[in-house]
Amino acid sequence: VFFFNDTATTEIYTEQIVGSVRCVQETDNGLHSCVFTWDEYFRRFEKINDEVGYIVPWVFQIGNHDIGLNSLPRRKIEKNINSPPYLSFFPQHLQIHDEPHKPQEIPTIESRSSFFYQEFADVIIISMDSGYLLSYEEQGKMLRNLLQNTKAKHKFVVYHNPTYNVCGPKTDLVSEQVIQGVFYWVPIFDEFGVTTVFENHVHLFKRSKPLKGNAVSKNGDGTVYLGDGAWGAQLDECDFDKSQGFFEKTEKRNHAWKVTITKTGSSYTAFDGNGEEFDNFTLTY
Repeated sequence: VFFFNDTATTEIYTEQIVGSVRCVQETDNGLHSCVFTWDEYFRRFEKINDEVGYIVPWVFQIGNHDIGLNSLPRRKIEKNINSPPYLSFFPQHLQIHDEPHKPQEIPTIESRSSFFYQEFADVIIISMDSGYLLSYEEQGKMLRNLLQNTKAKHKFVVYHNPTYNVCGPKTDLVSEQVIQGVFYWVPIFDEFGVTTVFENHVHLFKRSKPLKGNAVSKNGDGTVYLGDGAWGAQLDECDFDKSQGFFEKTEKRNHAWKVTITKTGSSYTAFDGNGEEFDNFTLTY
């Protein structure tokens, strides 16, 4: 997902780590012996950076191929020098101090969190953890506290495993991740008016209708869920879920989203691997 801010002179870009990097990152799987995959990944963007004249900042959100475990694992990943490269390479937030006068600095590996956010102007992008290092319940409390205190108008959330899976019940529609997402996170999205949620992992295209209360919103004021992580990934096979009427559009297509933030809302354009625009919509709020 690439964010553009039309309300300021600065352009902001962010990207969902496994959703769009899986084609390169997959061989890492939390193994230090495969860390060279990151060198290859960033090398591909050096030419782009040279062309545009500046370095594109990245926001990395955790998924299964970053730590080599599935969601809700039965064993715990320790945070230390031997942790998966994701934790040691990419601090996504500054050190949190009890004393506010202390200077901001890069946190130690032990202090790095898989729940973090970036806030600028009236925009907040919240990255969450689909049960890899932090529990859904714990993050629900963190999310509520964060949204209670932000003044941002545009609220975006990114995480890996989808709560609203584009595939049918033969896959993950009734998985534990779905149940916990609906129970711990969705009510908070609804309460604080989260604009859009970007989900991943399934490697297909979806755009939900505005959802609220775990149902299609009657007046169109709910959260739109986009996904499911198919930038450069090999596409998955499944029967699209039509049982509850949650989705406005579904498709088997690689894609990336361009989000333009305006003073009155946000607009969304989906591009496929050939650069063809194949979906767009606007939210006003």
